[in-house]
Amino acid sequence: MRMDKAMRATRNEGFGDGRGRKGCRRGCEGKENWAPARRKGRNRRSVETTTWTVPSLPEWTPAAPWEDTRTLVVESAASTLAAFVAVAVDARPRGSVVPSLVEIKPSELHGRGIFARENIVRGTPLGKYPGRRRTQRQMVEKCGAVPWAKDYVYQTEEGYFLDPTDKEGKLSNKPGPGLPWPFPVPIEMALANEPPPGSGGANVEFEEKGSDVILVCTRDVAAGEELYLDYGTRYSRSGYG
Repeated sequence: MRMDKAMRATRNEGFGDGRGRKGCRRGCEGKENWAPARRKGRNRRSVETTTWTVPSLPEWTPAAPWEDTRTLVVESAASTLAAFVAVAVDARPRGSVVPSLVEIKPSELHGRGIFARENIVRGTPLGKYPGRRRTQRQMVEKCGAVPWAKDYVYQTEEGYFLDPTDKEGKLSNKPGPGLPWPFPVPIEMALANEPPPGSGGANVEFEEKGSDVILVCTRDVAAGEELYLDYGTRYSRSGYG
C-alpha cells in the first residue's frame, strides 16, 4: 500500500506519467534549475594527444606461376635477340672509303678504276675492302653457280674470303646472299686495277687488321693519279688478255 501511494504521488508531481522519458520531459517543463550548473572558478582543460602512425610493411606475396613463366619468356627472347644481333653484326657486309681522298672514274686500263682526288702522302689509309665474310666452302658453292664472282673476291691470310658481289655475282653495294643488312657499303676499294707494264708498279697495298682489309698508299700519290694494286700470288690472272 505505501509503495502504491508513493508511485501515485510521483505521477501527480509530473515527474512521470507512465510513458517513459517523454513524460519526464513534460514533467520538467517550467523548472528553471533542473539542469546541473557549471562549476565556477575552474577552467576546462583540453588534453592534446599525439597520434603516431606506424607504417605498415608490404606483405610478401609469392609470385604466381604465370609470372615466373613470363619472366622466363622475356629473358629467353632477350637472349635470342642478343645472339641474333651478334651473328648479324659479324656477318654484315664490310667496306668503307675516305670520299675526300679517292673517287671512281673510267680507267684507260680496264673499265673503272679509283683515282686520287688530291695529293696523298705515303701510309695514308684510303678505305676498307668491301664484302661479306665467307668460308672456302661457301665461296666454292657460289662460284659454282656464278663463276665470275671470283673476279672480285679477296682471300685473306686467315683463309676466309671477302665477297663484294650479289647473288648474281655482280659487284654490289649490297652483297649477298646473307642476313639482311639495311646499309649499303662503299665498293671503291674493290675497283683498284693492277698496274700495266711500264706504269711504275703498284702505289697502294692491302693491310689486314683483325677482320678488316685496309687499302694504304705505299708511296706519295699525286692528285688525279690512278691507284694500282698488286693482286698477289693467290689471284688468278687467266682472264687477262
